[in-house]
Amino acid sequence: MAHAPDTATQRRALADIQQCVSSARKEEEKTNVYQYLGPLDLGLILRRAVTIGDWGIAEHVLAHGGDKISFPTAAMAEAALLCCCREGKPEVAQTILLKLLATNSAPQLSTSPFLSRSTSLSLYTVILRALGKSGHWKGCVELLRHPKLAPFLVIDEACVEAGITACGRQGCVEEAMGLYDDFRSQHQQRLAPFVSASCHNAAIRACARSGSLARAHDIIHDTQQDEVLPSLAAFNVLLLTCGRLGAWDVGSKVLADMKALGVQPNEVR
Repeated sequence: MAHAPDTATQRRALADIQQCVSSARKEEEKTNVYQYLGPLDLGLILRRAVTIGDWGIAEHVLAHGGDKISFPTAAMAEAALLCCCREGKPEVAQTILLKLLATNSAPQLSTSPFLSRSTSLSLYTVILRALGKSGHWKGCVELLRHPKLAPFLVIDEACVEAGITACGRQGCVEEAMGLYDDFRSQHQQRLAPFVSASCHNAAIRACARSGSLARAHDIIHDTQQDEVLPSLAAFNVLLLTCGRLGAWDVGSKVLADMKALGVQPNEVR
């Protein structure tokens, strides 16, 4: 259980941590620095490091400070996570989030004291997209599959789209399609309508980029069942891949589907 933060203790710990970062101390010495610090102390030290961009301190705290951290307020936690993403350190944001989840015992984050429900989904979208852009597709999958996050992230279109896109960028089509299939399955089980075709579009692009043309064409049929319309951009990516691979038969089927759906082809270069 986190004790009340002691400013003097934090200052001493911060000085010791800085020495650990700047010198080659033994592993047990790096760990001993944290023995008198609670999760809240670690969170405040971490917040300071993230705010001023001292990533050496931040990474040392996360590597050697134990499995649990906490912040005094939800706003402070959200600010630290967003700062990591803004500064190109989404993997640090992911590690912080996982430690926050380990600290919190609530079954779902909708009742968590460190993230407000009204902003949490948009925050997760930011983290997932930042991880994807930096090539950390495994981090996206880990968060979307986390038992405390999956119950509500798996049906959020923006979050799942970010995960599918991250996997697709790295050519990991099986992982992308696993997220897509789970997303559709959850919506169908809950009889929840699809807001848009954003996840379908991301899945089409992921399949097209990896050359899985038949699966991409199947997703077009999924959109008809789910009563959403694929974007022209998704069709164009698929048609470009058909042309590059010489898959004229699939390309002609895609054009026929576009005509049936009322999507007007444009000139693709």
